[in-house]
Amino acid sequence: MKSNGYTLRQMISKEQKTAAIVRLAVQLCERFQGKTLVVIGILTGAYSFLTHLTEAMEEWNSRQPKKRRVTIIVDFLDAASYVPDADGATMKSGGQVKIFKDLRVNIRGRHVLILDDIGDTWRTLKEIVGLLRARKPKSIEVACMIRKLGQAKVRVSVKKHIALTIPNKYVAGSGLDTNGLERAKPAVYEVVPKVA
Repeated sequence: MKSNGYTLRQMISKEQKTAAIVRLAVQLCERFQGKTLVVIGILTGAYSFLTHLTEAMEEWNSRQPKKRRVTIIVDFLDAASYVPDADGATMKSGGQVKIFKDLRVNIRGRHVLILDDIGDTWRTLKEIVGLLRARKPKSIEVACMIRKLGQAKVRVSVKKHIALTIPNKYVAGSGLDTNGLERAKPAVYEVVPKVA
C-alpha cells in the first residue's frame, strides 16, 4: 500500500490486534474486578485502543455478577512528544512532553489506568505518570496497545500491561499516525520510506 513518500507494509492484521486487545481486556477485568477504574486515553493515538479495550471490558462485565463488574470511567489527556523527522515522512521522539488538554475527572483516591498507543522510549508516559501521581490516585498503571522492543530510554516505575510487542519499526494504523495520516486504518503497518 503506497502513500505520500512511503509504503505501508502490514505487520499486524485487524484480527490479530482485536484478539490481543480482548485478551488484555480480560486480564484487566480480572485485576480490577469489583472496582471503579478511571481509564485515561492519551490523545490522539490511544483513541482506537481505548474504544476497543473498554468495549471488550464491558463485554466481560456483561457476563459477570454485579459484584465482579468493573465500573469504567473514561477521560482523555492530550499529550505528545513526537516531532517530524528531517524527511517529513517519519516521526521521532522529541524528548519533551507537551500537555494540550488536561483531565476533567478528579482521580484522587481512584484506580487509574493510562492507555497509550505505543510504548517505545517511554518518555511521554514517564512524564504523564509523574503528573498524575501528584494528584494522589489510589493506584496507577499503564496499558499500551504496542510495545516496541529496544527503544526504552527511561524507566517507568508502574505496572505495565501490553497487548502486542513488535520489533523496532516505525508503524502506523489503529490510532498510530505518520504526520497525521493513517490513524483510521484497522491494521498495524510498518511505514517504509520510498527510496528515490
